[in-house]
Amino acid sequence: MRKYELPPFGLQRPRIIEHRATPIRPSAHGKYFNTWEEAHAALLERARKQVAISELKLAESRKFLEKVKTMQKGGK
Repeated sequence: MRKYELPPFGLQRPRIIEHRATPIRPSAHGKYFNTWEEAHAALLERARKQVAISELKLAESRKFLEKVKTMQKGGK
């Protein structure tokens, strides 16, 4: 029986890890999926969350940049 799992969060290359036999130990990275489609849906959701977090960080960085640009010498 095949099982599928997602790689750790830090990896940038998208992939789904396929196990051809039922794994003996629980996954250190999350849960196992019974079908490739389930694993793919979970990977898509993870990617969407990463995009949302990155967009939030980018917006905060742009606000900080604008504050730095509008600073006056000796001002606040």
